[in-house]
Amino acid sequence: MDGLMQPDLPTYAEMQNILTELKHVNEQLRRQVVELQAKPVGNEQQFKVLANDETRILTINESQFRSTTKILEENKVEYHRYQLKSEKPFRVVLRGINHDSDIGIITNELYD
Repeated sequence: MDGLMQPDLPTYAEMQNILTELKHVNEQLRRQVVELQAKPVGNEQQFKVLANDETRILTINESQFRSTTKILEENKVEYHRYQLKSEKPFRVVLRGINHDSDIGIITNELYD
């Protein structure tokens, strides 16, 4: 090949080592999930194992949600969570009010 460099490909033994490491990490993650499932967080918490080897944890209230995320963080488990309704900003649309109106007056009227 004129002037082109061949990329350094891992040897068979190196690939085997990488594969062994990946299997070890996967097994550790599975054990962590089993440990998490064994810890009582609430009465009606549900666990679902999905086809892509992910586990979905469904909580029924905010307390369970916070306890579960705390356990996941303590065990350094990577996870994704959705925003709680209580954490979402509350927005209000006032119809029929001019956008140039003084916000202070509107706020005072709402509090009265």
